Amino acid sequence: MKKSKLGKYNTDTFMTKVWMSLSRDFDDLLGCDAFVTYRQIFLSEGVAGLRAIDTRIWDNNTPEFLKCQQQLVHFHKRYTHENDVWSKKELLAQALAKFKATQERIASPIDGGTITFKVLHRARSLAKKILGDYSEEDHMNLCRFGKRACAGHPFRRAYLDMKMRGPLTGSKEHIAWFKKALLSDELLSGIVKDLEASSPDPYVVCESPAMSFVPKTWKSLRSIKPHTLLGSFYTLGFGRLIQERLARCGLDITTLQEKHKEWARESSVSRKLVTADLSAASDSITRELIRKILPLPWFRAAMLGRSEYCTVGKEKFLLNSISTMGDGHTFPLQTLIFYCLVTAIKELVGVKGRVSVYGDDLMYPRAIHRYVCEVFPKLHLILNMDKTFSTSFYRESCGGDYYHGFDVRPSSPEAECQRVTRNQYLVFIYKVLNGLMRRWGKEQLPSTVEYLLTEIIEVDGRILQVPPFFPDSSGYRLAHPIVGNSLFSDIQLMEQDTIQGLSFPYIHVHSDFRPVVSQTIYLWEALRSRSSPTEPSIYDDDTDLLEWLPARTRPRFTTIKARGERVKRLVAHTAIKGNTRIKRQVGSTSRWT
Repeated sequence: MKKSKLGKYNTDTFMTKVWMSLSRDFDDLLGCDAFVTYRQIFLSEGVAGLRAIDTRIWDNNTPEFLKCQQQLVHFHKRYTHENDVWSKKELLAQALAKFKATQERIASPIDGGTITFKVLHRARSLAKKILGDYSEEDHMNLCRFGKRACAGHPFRRAYLDMKMRGPLTGSKEHIAWFKKALLSDELLSGIVKDLEASSPDPYVVCESPAMSFVPKTWKSLRSIKPHTLLGSFYTLGFGRLIQERLARCGLDITTLQEKHKEWARESSVSRKLVTADLSAASDSITRELIRKILPLPWFRAAMLGRSEYCTVGKEKFLLNSISTMGDGHTFPLQTLIFYCLVTAIKELVGVKGRVSVYGDDLMYPRAIHRYVCEVFPKLHLILNMDKTFSTSFYRESCGGDYYHGFDVRPSSPEAECQRVTRNQYLVFIYKVLNGLMRRWGKEQLPSTVEYLLTEIIEVDGRILQVPPFFPDSSGYRLAHPIVGNSLFSDIQLMEQDTIQGLSFPYIHVHSDFRPVVSQTIYLWEALRSRSSPTEPSIYDDDTDLLEWLPARTRPRFTTIKARGERVKRLVAHTAIKGNTRIKRQVGSTSRWT
């Protein structure tokens, strides 16, 4: 949500009222004053008191009570209050200190005991079987240019056509590898030659990309290091190559999230599987670890993809990590390494059962948990015990939280305190409302839903109702439209030929468009995507799509010679990054009944 100096609506006030209403609804739902103490703490100590509430999971709770408790405790998990426990400056200092501490921790050698040796030896044989032979040709054919920010191209200039105007940033090794890849890619080679014609030396050596920190929760920031342009080209291809090999053994990380949720639900009843999470997972994979697990050609390819240094502010750091968040191969590499290690432990112990890994979300038989807890720290891998569940009936994996088979995942709006305009406030209310309705029934939260709908009416006059497949920000998502109620927006029946449908007003959150400088790189991207047998969905979800819009500059018309017809000239555009506008418009659908 974009900040506005003129906004008169305070999101802190709104979030507090919603939370208070939720706590009263849950007391009524449970038939007792279960959360009176929570309200007293919030009223007397503010958000600091709320943050200090004990959030441990106890097995003597009912699923209904636990879901209510989790919702109250975590409603503000991803929301930062104006006077929260930590300031932005303090969070940044803590994140930097944690990053430094991790780099110092993993600098020491791996514990070379007998158990560690056996696990690594077995993990290496598993990795070799999964990966097969490394193919540089396959690697090159899977490479892409990232759609996000990278060294030399900040977020607001992170468009494919802008990136191909230079500079082509990368390490000396990345630049050499890219030039080698151009020899077998005529179209891309032509794009680079056009760049070289206008800029004699478009290649810029960058050995130390900048590290930054982005919000994760109210109490922590996530470290992320955007790669160089050619470094991201290399690592995205390497990541896709690992992903293809993983899919062959049943670990298709484009579809694994939903499977993890189902297995977590089942294990919250049977307790057969542990769900585990790692702290600083991506930063904890070291050169020594992958050297002992990956076959030599794959190890060399992984080493070529890394940045040896990073810069934080004006300070330069030597990275002991092999890959960090921001590198295109980090997620598949994590999945591979952790899967091989856990499977190796399972096979050495002689236990049967499922092992599955999605990034740093681990699932494995409960019988090997103590061995994982013993071996992983020797490899500089630390389990996050606050998010690892083995003995209780609670399981959490890939965004699914379950207790005794019941979904107890809370709704946690992501935002920070702002004073927003009317339209921004409406978007925020609808997001909170729809987020809660995904987790709860309207009859479970009567006063909360009444407050949210009343707030919408006071601000806007009527409640916009939209189909359930519309965005959370567009209006109140309903399975069936409400007709004849003056508090809700009108739904109009429309007929076109033999098709009947409904039209309705909604809020459209959108971006303006910019004309692209050159379309050739988008053609290259489209052809490259079509040639790939599988197109992963875990890398760049903000894909640059071309929109053909009327030209804004002269000539605004062109003539179709074959027909002698004069028509508006269309120009390729892409959505402007970081530019969000809110407007009302009318939508239609034939799928809403």
